[in-house]
This record gives sequence, structure tokens and C-alpha cells, in this order.
Amino acid sequence: MRAIWLSRHSPLPKQVLDLRAKGIEIIAIIPSVDTIEDILEIVKKHDAKYIIPVLPLSMIAKLLEKSQEYGFTILFAEMETIHNGVCSSSCGFNPITDTIYWDKHIRFKGYKVLKDIKFIFEDF
Repeated sequence: MRAIWLSRHSPLPKQVLDLRAKGIEIIAIIPSVDTIEDILEIVKKHDAKYIIPVLPLSMIAKLLEKSQEYGFTILFAEMETIHNGVCSSSCGFNPITDTIYWDKHIRFKGYKVLKDIKFIFEDF
């Protein structure tokens, strides 16, 4: 089985290891693609069963709408903020599971299957 990683950044080692442990090969697409049609072509080309998107929420919602038709599942990489600010030697940074993003120390917790996205609007 294959998973398509759609993001401007590479997956963390733990993100790759968790997929490999389930027999899933990860294919990283960096930089990300521009349209849903581009993504669907990549899914077909690689016969991917999973997509891990780091994309605008509206694009993820459109992918979710197409997931049954194209036979893939969307996985959400759950991340946890450990702390804000500079990471010193005592911050517990682990390069296997952690990253620094906009001055935040963030840790990968695991994958979740995305089942639904619901937008509720009101007039502004």
C-alpha cells in the first residue's frame, strides 16, 4: 500500500516509521500541488490508498468528497504543541518526533482517519 504525503515540508522520521509499521510506503510530494485534479492524478498514478495532506482546509474537504470515488482514505497527522518560544537544550526536543514551526516546539502524536469536515457559515 502507498500513502501520498502532500506538504511543503518532509515528514518526520516517526511519521514515516508509523506508516512503514503498517506496511505503507510513503511517497512525498514536495512542493505541494496546485489543484484537486493534480492530486487525483497522483493518487491514480501511484495507486495510493492514503493521502496525508497539509493543505488548505477547503482542499482537504474537496479531497474527502472524492475519497470514496477514488478509493483512498485521508489521514490526519496529529501534532501537539509542547511549548512556545526558543527550544533550549532542556526542552526535550526529539528529532525523530519533533519539529520547530514558527517558534513553536511541536511533536507528532499519531495518525487519525479523517471522516468528515463540516463548514457552518453565517453572514459577516
